[in-house]
Amino acid sequence: MLSSPTPAPAADDDRPAAAGHPRMTDWDDPALVEAVRTGDMQAAGALYARHYPFAVRAAGGIGNPGIAEDLASEAMTRVVAALLNGRGPDRAVRAYLLTTMRNLFRDRLRKLNGEISVDPLEEGAMDRPEPDPTERALERRIVLDVMAELPERWREVLWRTIVIEEPLPVVGASMGLNANAVAALSYRARSAFTKAYVRAVSTAAA
Repeated sequence: MLSSPTPAPAADDDRPAAAGHPRMTDWDDPALVEAVRTGDMQAAGALYARHYPFAVRAAGGIGNPGIAEDLASEAMTRVVAALLNGRGPDRAVRAYLLTTMRNLFRDRLRKLNGEISVDPLEEGAMDRPEPDPTERALERRIVLDVMAELPERWREVLWRTIVIEEPLPVVGASMGLNANAVAALSYRARSAFTKAYVRAVSTAAA
């Protein structure tokens, strides 16, 4: 995670000051964005510190504070990286951040669904047309609903082991378990998710 900036004195005009100029945290977003694009890591830290709490709140609907923080952290890191590479938003930082979070969460849900719910090589799967956007939206909705039905501990272990691919010892340290217990918990959670997903898909297709 990028470090927060050190406080600093105010500029004499509205233009971005040089790196290290006082009161950088008082700059507006366009000024910080312009500074980050020049490679100013203090400005990057100020932008990160300003919008990270908002990102955590926006991700709070996932249902687990640790998972929300992981998602917010990665989304903020991607926004800053985009700016450092000359891309990203010019003004609407939070709108860009929300879009980044939605895309990231969507990709992670697709990964979660693909890894533990259905076999992509089942008979005839390769001949099927790509699902349309409505089907994809329904699939994501089903995955979200199924995840919401699982106990919080199962949601957390699935997210950490499959979606963000944390090593078992790291997951265990976060959850107060040893690696073997994490593996067993993950197996039970995967099994429960698969059964619930199949039931939900069958109900939706009925």
